[in-house]
Amino acid sequence: MSDIALLPEVQAFLRRSHALFIDGGYVQSHSGQALEVINPATGEVIAQVADADLADIDTAVESSRRGFRQWSQVAPAIRGNVLLKLADLLEQHREALAQIETCQSGKIIQISRAFEVDQAAHFLRYYAGWATKISGQTLTPSLPSFAGERYTAFTLREPVGVVVGIVPWN
Repeated sequence: MSDIALLPEVQAFLRRSHALFIDGGYVQSHSGQALEVINPATGEVIAQVADADLADIDTAVESSRRGFRQWSQVAPAIRGNVLLKLADLLEQHREALAQIETCQSGKIIQISRAFEVDQAAHFLRYYAGWATKISGQTLTPSLPSFAGERYTAFTLREPVGVVVGIVPWN
């Protein structure tokens, strides 16, 4: 990382206060606590981020449930377009995102550019294409018939709810 100069917007990003992003906006954690982000390549503290507690998690899950009720009603083509727009934004801010990833993970910049940012954009575009292609299945089940009636069974794929993931980082 020492061989590249950080973009001014990356420097500004690292200096700013990093709150939690909940319900479409930035909020401070209930505890007021923060975690240090350390560049493992240098050992340097590069930023501080809000440390979420159980109350923050409950707030985020409830916000996600409200968002899910709205998002699940959005047409698949529009969902795909949102993913395409996000891929465009990743590509537009490729270098800044790669530099931030390198600073917080310690990996070399070429990997951050190629795999973290470029691959993320590639996967977003791939899954955006699937948004309008997910379908169910219709079949005639082999059920006993009492008077010659015939049955049809089908599956309908639809969003089912909020998922919480705890993922490791840095």
